[in-house]
Amino acid sequence: MKKTKKRQQKKPTEKMILIGLIAVAVIAVAALVIWKFCGDTGSKPGVGEEKTVDYSALGMTISLPEEFEETTITGIFVTYRGKDALVSVMKQSFEKMPDMAQASVEEFASGSLTNGNLSDDVKLEIQNGIPGFDFIQQNPQTGSIDHHFVKFYKSDDAFWICQFIVAQEKTEEYEPRFEKWAQTLRFD
Repeated sequence: MKKTKKRQQKKPTEKMILIGLIAVAVIAVAALVIWKFCGDTGSKPGVGEEKTVDYSALGMTISLPEEFEETTITGIFVTYRGKDALVSVMKQSFEKMPDMAQASVEEFASGSLTNGNLSDDVKLEIQNGIPGFDFIQQNPQTGSIDHHFVKFYKSDDAFWICQFIVAQEKTEEYEPRFEKWAQTLRFD
């Protein structure tokens, strides 16, 4: 009989807690910006066929179907909208918080989940080498129930949080596409 070693969960350090609180705040602000400027995730033109093009902003590039349109861009945040899906990418620069540069992307993602206001059912998973989690949330402006898939990345100068959002009833159709698109993020 083969013995398996149980993986011990690390106790959160102050650094992890701080990183998590910052990440949660960033995710919350991103969600509010998306809802304020973009409204319902199912009401705009465009997903269509999977012929993709590269969209670039803030020092990152992502490949999405060509029907996506850039709808919001600020110094740390960009949003792309398709017919049924929304993709938002937020940059959390190390410039203002240099201590964050020492954390791994897994620590950043874990801290975000640990300190978030999410259900205990939400678990951090690593798929195709990319840490992330998903959750369901009601859009306060439209009342629609949306499924959020959150992925975390680390570049030389920042952590990146990418959210893929779709109406809950379209999850089965979009989840594999989100996983594919998540693998296309790259950084300058």
